Amino acid sequence: LRQVSASLNAASEDMPETVDEFNKTLRRLSTLIADRRYEISSILENMETVSANLKELTEDARRYPADVLFGEPPAPSEPAK
Repeated sequence: LRQVSASLNAASEDMPETVDEFNKTLRRLSTLIADRRYEISSILENMETVSANLKELTEDARRYPADVLFGEPPAPSEPAK
């Protein structure tokens, strides 16, 4: 029990420094996000588009697996004359 108490005391001594570093990190992250807001928004929009395209592709693959794998069959050719 004394060992646990000593460990807790040692950890609590470092707590203010840890909280301060955590707050600094949050401020830096907040600034980074604010500075790159447009780029982040653009990336998220692109990811939404990719996600929608992937969803459409998987739905097509489920409904028409041969078409997705091999494409549509070629147009019928005319018989030789």
